[in-house]
Amino acid sequence: MDEITLASHELQLTLDPDCGGRITSLVYRPTGQELLWRQPLLVDWPTYGVPESQADVQGWDECCPAIGPGPFPPGPWAETHNPAQGEVYALPWQLVEAGEAHATLQVHGLRFPYH
Repeated sequence: MDEITLASHELQLTLDPDCGGRITSLVYRPTGQELLWRQPLLVDWPTYGVPESQADVQGWDECCPAIGPGPFPPGPWAETHNPAQGEVYALPWQLVEAGEAHATLQVHGLRFPYH
């Protein structure tokens, strides 16, 4: 899926559903200033559970339920392993709807039952 660009009077936001729903650009329109740190994109998007050392760290990611690897805290999913960068970082997200200034995406977890 192609990137999606949303805009208001002051901001232009670009997101990539195929790359974890990542916000790849956030521009302050009056000055044209990019507000997010950018680097050349990786040739291959990281796979699910990628080590932190191989993660693409530019833009704005969703690292749910936690950014670091390790067991989930006590509760219904206690001891379920959370991959580095969180479960949804490298999963493709689906576009539910989009308009000029809004978008709704969804993702289904592999280890945790949220969507």
